[in-house]
Amino acid sequence: IFSQGTPGTALNINNNTVTSATVSTTSYNAASGFIINASGGNSGTAVSISNNSLGGLSYTGGSINTFYGIFNQSAWSSVTIDNNTFNNLSLNCGGGSANIYLCYNNSATNTISFSGNSITTGFAKTITGGNMYCYLDVTSATGGTATINNNNFSNIALTGNTTFYGIEHETGTVQVMSITNNTISTVSTGASSMYGIYTSGGAAGSVISGNTLSGFASTTSAITGILIGIAGTPVSLSCYNNNINGFSGTGSGSMYGIYSAAGS
Repeated sequence: IFSQGTPGTALNINNNTVTSATVSTTSYNAASGFIINASGGNSGTAVSISNNSLGGLSYTGGSINTFYGIFNQSAWSSVTIDNNTFNNLSLNCGGGSANIYLCYNNSATNTISFSGNSITTGFAKTITGGNMYCYLDVTSATGGTATINNNNFSNIALTGNTTFYGIEHETGTVQVMSITNNTISTVSTGASSMYGIYTSGGAAGSVISGNTLSGFASTTSAITGILIGIAGTPVSLSCYNNNINGFSGTGSGSMYGIYSAAGS
């Protein structure tokens, strides 16, 4: 699903089902794969990408460079990405960057909702290398609030040297972050690092609370449940009542439940 151009006051990509497809030809070798791609951009447009069922896809031919489940690449008045499911995905993503973005919000939009999205019945990256992001936003918001709530990303199997990021949100110190009640569990990778929640910055009133991060396994044991302030000190951020358990690794890397790189 590809939306291009300049819409009016609303762009709705809702209630779609994409399922039961196998890509088994080498014609996709070295390309990028998308399920939903929203571009164009209009500061007066409210975007909703919600209630979509995206699953049952298997890439078995030539390896693709990059895979995007939902890719929002433009700035809008608001973005709502809620209640989407990503189940039974098997991706041989190994060429180029080899990155997988389940949801990449690449738009400097102030009002963001990413809530109720899930992987529950299986996700596999079958080739080593690159990074896996369940949610990524590293744009430069100018204010507003990002609400990342009640998502469940579970049963994820990565191959070899693939770094895992559950939720990465880095939008500076002027946007309030509310990262609450998310579950990220039963995730495995090989000789690479793992991060449950990875943040930078945060305006006054930001909070990371009520999240469950469990069952992470890496052969390097470089695992961090929650990392705060990796590239910018929060103005004010509260981190409390998170449940972090069941991390395991066989290597010599460090293991942290909560790591504050900046602030106190």
